[in-house]
Amino acid sequence: ITTALGTFPAPHLPENACASVCIRPQHVRVVQRTAGIHAHVVRTAFLGEVDHIVLAVDGCERPVNVRAFGRTSLEPADSVFLEVDTDNVLILPSDVQ
Repeated sequence: ITTALGTFPAPHLPENACASVCIRPQHVRVVQRTAGIHAHVVRTAFLGEVDHIVLAVDGCERPVNVRAFGRTSLEPADSVFLEVDTDNVLILPSDVQ
């Protein structure tokens, strides 16, 4: 399944099947390199042990939420790159065509 956040294997689905790709905020990371999934910071909120980061990613209909452990120095409009923990992506069949 190919999405704006990457391509994920879905061997349990027939070819060209519709699916929903589910990724928890703690399984997306902001990385210190200039390659990967490009995003812009919309807003951040310090929530104690984590920062909640809302990002705009080209090709995503909705904002992407990231839970970063520890304090980040990100500000709205910052340009960042993301990495998805592919071992924790859940792909569900969808009836929507």
